[in-house]
Amino acid sequence: MTSPATDTVPQVVGHGPDGRTPARDWPPWTRVLLISIASLYFELLVIRWLPSEVRILAYFSNVTLISCILGLGVGSLTASTWRIRPSATLGLLAALVVLACLYHGLDLTLPLAGEGNFVWNGLSRAAKGTPLQYVALFTFFAVNTAVFVPLGQILGREFDTLPPIQAYLVNVAGALAGLCTFALFSLFGVSPLWWFVVGLLLLAPFIRLTGAAIAATVLITGVASLTLLEPEIWSPYYKVTTTVLKYPGAPDGYQISVNEDSHQQALNLSGAFDGVADLGTRRRIYDGPYKYGSNARVLILGAGTGNDVAAALRAGAQHVDAVEIDPVILRLGSSLHPEHPYDDPRVTLWNREGRSFLRRQVEPYDKIVLGYVDSHSLFSAMSSVRLDNFLYTRDAFQEMKAHLAPGGVLAVTFTVHEEWIADRLYTLFLETFHRPPLVYQGARSSSAGTVFLGGAPVEGNGRPYLPVAGRRVSERGHTWTYDEREGYLDPAHFAPAATVPTDDWPYLYLRDRTIPINYLVCMAMLFLLSAVAVRRTSGVEAVRWPFFWLGAAFLLVETKAMTELAIFLGSTWTVNFFVIAAVLGLIVLGTVLVQRGVAPSTRMAFILLALTLVATWMAPLHDLLGWSSPLRDWVAVVVLCLPLFFAAIVFARQIGMEGRPSAALGSNLLGALAGGVLEYVSMAIGTRPLYLIALGLYGLAWAGFALDSRSERSGVRTVRG
Repeated sequence: MTSPATDTVPQVVGHGPDGRTPARDWPPWTRVLLISIASLYFELLVIRWLPSEVRILAYFSNVTLISCILGLGVGSLTASTWRIRPSATLGLLAALVVLACLYHGLDLTLPLAGEGNFVWNGLSRAAKGTPLQYVALFTFFAVNTAVFVPLGQILGREFDTLPPIQAYLVNVAGALAGLCTFALFSLFGVSPLWWFVVGLLLLAPFIRLTGAAIAATVLITGVASLTLLEPEIWSPYYKVTTTVLKYPGAPDGYQISVNEDSHQQALNLSGAFDGVADLGTRRRIYDGPYKYGSNARVLILGAGTGNDVAAALRAGAQHVDAVEIDPVILRLGSSLHPEHPYDDPRVTLWNREGRSFLRRQVEPYDKIVLGYVDSHSLFSAMSSVRLDNFLYTRDAFQEMKAHLAPGGVLAVTFTVHEEWIADRLYTLFLETFHRPPLVYQGARSSSAGTVFLGGAPVEGNGRPYLPVAGRRVSERGHTWTYDEREGYLDPAHFAPAATVPTDDWPYLYLRDRTIPINYLVCMAMLFLLSAVAVRRTSGVEAVRWPFFWLGAAFLLVETKAMTELAIFLGSTWTVNFFVIAAVLGLIVLGTVLVQRGVAPSTRMAFILLALTLVATWMAPLHDLLGWSSPLRDWVAVVVLCLPLFFAAIVFARQIGMEGRPSAALGSNLLGALAGGVLEYVSMAIGTRPLYLIALGLYGLAWAGFALDSRSERSGVRTVRG
């Protein structure tokens, strides 16, 4: 794999149109490290910030990720052929910030959403949506891609100033540093203003100070500083805002919104104010689970601001474990809830994810309550799985059943908008407890929702069932409508669901195993736009296809590892952080082994990679669930991340033989873009087959490298890039 003798020596940033910059005289490895930190840092920044400001981007989290990867990939591929002034990054970033401000708070809906694709807050229809909403989506995609092209060019040029393996090692170390920096901001709830300030400081060494650069910097920081004027708090998952709810004749309540959407409320439901508004109906919904069986020991998953905890205490609970994934929501519940349930000594607060908490508990519970667990957030930018999805699977219900004491009751409170979701929850209870659940619904005037009760035999207290209504479509297009009266529902309301969620297919909000049309249209258009961008800038012939396939497979395996580890460690932001950090650490280890000449050969690494993927596919990690917790979790991490270790060895070995490593890096990034699109296939086939798709992609990479080697042995001289 030789390179042409006439390879152009790459220009160092600062020798081009921007003139002298602070980084010009720095050692090459320092420049590679700094731009690597900045690249991943800005990628995390926009992935975290844009969906919180522009609601439509929350439904398409991959759009932001894919545009970041596309920009970096195109920039790296074109690093030595044409260049954009590094200072253009500031102008493009300013345009993105202004665009986000213009769309901030707009209720952009999805014109092609249907009843089989339920999305947050009841937006299962989009009567007021038009194709123009997709224009907005593609506009953000284009502008964000443009932001990252100059960053990719800087990265590519600096990458080529070092020996390939050394450059790759420094690049990964910089990515790890950028990840840790942003993780600290998430941990301490730092405002976006400081995100942008730190990001601009990271870019400063590569940009010559000009009037335009100063103006763009002032605009970015000025617009970002507006966030300080809003009454918002940044948790590791959301932008959280609170609003006072006035109830004449009753204490004030509080509305908690996340990422510009209603999330939950903190209300006084003590019973003293049942005649005010719909507080009586809401109280009866929350009190419903405690009418049956013992209430001595209660577990509440998704405790939120404390309404469910207050209900348990009113029912005489002797001990309540309140589990909530978001620390900010817990803190708000402690300070704002009118009944102050979290101050009660009988309550123990746990800032954990529900499945993870269950795995570490031994004592049984008389009552397990899922209290409106609706995350409003995807597990990660690389995955279409929601944070709460793993609580509504057949496997999760079996785990909760195993934690019930004799005579214990499982209760799920849910705001049902679609008939098929009601049928799905009903079927989950039926399969778990082998008897129909008791279902109690609130009145039409209340958004209190529906309670499903299962476990020990429960009866409707002799109250008659509400009459069975025919299938009706509400004014918002929902197929589940609430009666004018609250009460118990006849089992004839429900039909067995054809498909129920499992840990392998954890999509509560998809009716069928299919990719929704709105996602298909969006991803197809974005992939087409990406192909056009590559063709018009670097050219398809510049893509190093073996590295492209490596990137696509790597992202699929990493995404699958993250979602599967969520079952063992919890679907939290810290799991995301540690998995990505572990992957980057494995890449560093594999690269160091290659650098020192002790790593397996490329062929052997491919064989080990294939074996680990097949083994993981054939032996699901659910078999480990009976092991002791620490050993089980460590084995799961090692098994799931081992294929990525061998993939890192392959990449390090092959990039060490490249004439223009920046082209290989750019191709790898574009492959990751394809992997991000392919991840949506899991909506139709489940997450486990992603391993087989990745295996096929690694096979293409192996064939490509083998073809390169054969061409060189036959004397064919290949020009890279």
